[in-house]
Amino acid sequence: MSRRIRLGRARLLLVATLVLAAAVVIVPGVSAATDPSLATCSADGAALATQSVDGASDAGVAGPTGPVDDACAAADTAADPPAAADPAPVVDPGPQAPVTSDDTSPSSGTPAERPRTESSHSDDAPAKPAADSAPRSADAAAPAPQAGQQDAIDVRSPAVRAHTRARRAAGHRRASRTIASRTHTRQRLHITEADVYFPPVSVDWASLTPLAPPEFGASEATRFPGPLFLLPIYQAAAAQYDVPWQILASINEVETNFGANTQHSSAGAVGWMQFLPSTWRLYGVDANGDGIANPEDPVDAIFGAARYLHASGSVQDLGRALFSYNHANWYVARVLDRAVAIGSISQDLLASLTAAGRSDADALHRATGSTGYLDGHAKPDTIGRVMLLSDDALAQATLADDRTQIYECGREDIRAGVVDRRILETVEYLAFRGFAPSVSSLRCGHSFHTTSGSVSEHSYGAAVDISRVNGIPILGHQGAGSITDQTIQELLKLAGALRPHQIISLMTFTGASNTLALGDHDDHIHIGFAPVRPLAGS
Repeated sequence: MSRRIRLGRARLLLVATLVLAAAVVIVPGVSAATDPSLATCSADGAALATQSVDGASDAGVAGPTGPVDDACAAADTAADPPAAADPAPVVDPGPQAPVTSDDTSPSSGTPAERPRTESSHSDDAPAKPAADSAPRSADAAAPAPQAGQQDAIDVRSPAVRAHTRARRAAGHRRASRTIASRTHTRQRLHITEADVYFPPVSVDWASLTPLAPPEFGASEATRFPGPLFLLPIYQAAAAQYDVPWQILASINEVETNFGANTQHSSAGAVGWMQFLPSTWRLYGVDANGDGIANPEDPVDAIFGAARYLHASGSVQDLGRALFSYNHANWYVARVLDRAVAIGSISQDLLASLTAAGRSDADALHRATGSTGYLDGHAKPDTIGRVMLLSDDALAQATLADDRTQIYECGREDIRAGVVDRRILETVEYLAFRGFAPSVSSLRCGHSFHTTSGSVSEHSYGAAVDISRVNGIPILGHQGAGSITDQTIQELLKLAGALRPHQIISLMTFTGASNTLALGDHDDHIHIGFAPVRPLAGS
């Protein structure tokens, strides 16, 4: 009797063990019988080795932090449908044409769907969800069994079922993280330019300017030892009388320390540039147009000194002209030495300092009591006075000058204030020197880039093309002695902030590093300037 009882109990235990084992390996819709590869997958998606009856694991069992087998992850993700959340876009590493915002599918008229990344497994491998799709809930309902399949009978207790669901959810999360990591790696290693999507943009490219050049530090202003408002005066007088602007600045420093000491000398000299009254009566100038030639006014005094040096032969022999200004060799040596030091200021810094000095024109009135650079009733009848005009007045003077011919679109540029004042000063300089220019290009109508691909100086209003001079076309008139040759020789006299950055034609000139010869400039002279760098604190 006891033997029969023991045998019955053994049979019941065997049946219960088999049912429990079947419940553990059965996944709704997929079974170990239909896919032998799933026989080694646990509920949490980790690959396990065969376990003995007493629960001891054989060698090689993957621990909780061990690797997740691709087949197990694929089986789990195939068994569970994707969550309701929209999957993140997947970049296709293969060569594809760029997709624009209005790219539509030919059949539906809706935005065309971008191709997805192919699985690294074979073509019949189960598809993986998007890397950052939301993980399924641990107790999400399983899909209904397909026709012909037998419903699985779950004989486990509620506690066992809950534990199994929790382990399965944890396996899904680990598998998702692994897939996401591998997908990210594939994207990072195989992404191409065609895979990057840029949204549509609407830009007026013609209105763009190059990146602003870096500003000079405030300490750079000390490179010039005098007040900055004097720099425009020196350079305007230099352009009118062919005297180096550095010489005028040096005389001003040596004679009166830039106007700090204008008391009468023991010899009776007066004013900013220390003229004897008899000499001033001969060479004094009413440069600012207020009706008075005043040696105590810096504008009149500096222009008067330039006029005197020019009359003394400074163009032919600068040293002799300086000696006539003050009959002492030590004086000539000192003025030349200081002129070299002042002239060592780089051109781009000088342009910035000059612009800063002009922007604070009121400083001239505050420091000297002068009416300013120009009197309100002064006529712009010399190049010196034109260069002392305000920006608006300079534009009006250029447009009103009947010696120059400017195409209509270019005139609109000047009216709009988008042309650098150095260009307008150069155009007027040529007109006053007897080289009436015909302007064929400013900013309007010129391409943003040059033929070589660099940003054109025309694009920020700092260049001008001249196609005719005194009615003579540049085309067919280049070479020694030509109108092009004569015009460029005159342009090379410009100095200081008004020295062009580029003068381009078919000609180059010895010792003039800013002249270039380019084959596509056979019909015009290009004159351009570098951008003015701002000065900190100005």
